[in-house]
Amino acid sequence: MKSFGLFVCLLLCVLPSQITAKDQKVMFAKAVGVKVEDVVECLNKINTDFETLMELGDTVSIEDEGTHTQEVISKIGCFGACIFKKNGLLVNSKIIPEKVEEASTRMGRRDPNVLEYLRPAIQRCTNRVSKLTNDCDITFMFSQCVVKEMQSSRSQ
Repeated sequence: MKSFGLFVCLLLCVLPSQITAKDQKVMFAKAVGVKVEDVVECLNKINTDFETLMELGDTVSIEDEGTHTQEVISKIGCFGACIFKKNGLLVNSKIIPEKVEEASTRMGRRDPNVLEYLRPAIQRCTNRVSKLTNDCDITFMFSQCVVKEMQSSRSQ
């Protein structure tokens, strides 16, 4: 299964191709709880556009963990780190589990039990990335981990 990390993860919504790039940014910003200007700022930080980022996201698969190119990790991870920081999910190179839970609850409001499934994954994945120091790597690996953990919990 293809995944685009937590913000992915948690974070990401499927955006139909007939929707304009501007609309996609607006939908994404709303989904992850930031302003469109924040999305644009984060895209500028990684020197790419939203369409290219989404195309890179389509190449990410949790089955290929550890085999992603540095470009993919850098662009997707750094974009994620920027968004995580805007939401207070990443502070001083540390994932803040409580903030991730809050964001997940907001984004998963259709499923009142979202935290029942996510909380253990968030804790395990926070621990897994706790020794990393690069914000881009932290966010990329955390997002991949959460998606993988969620898939595992569903298959049990």
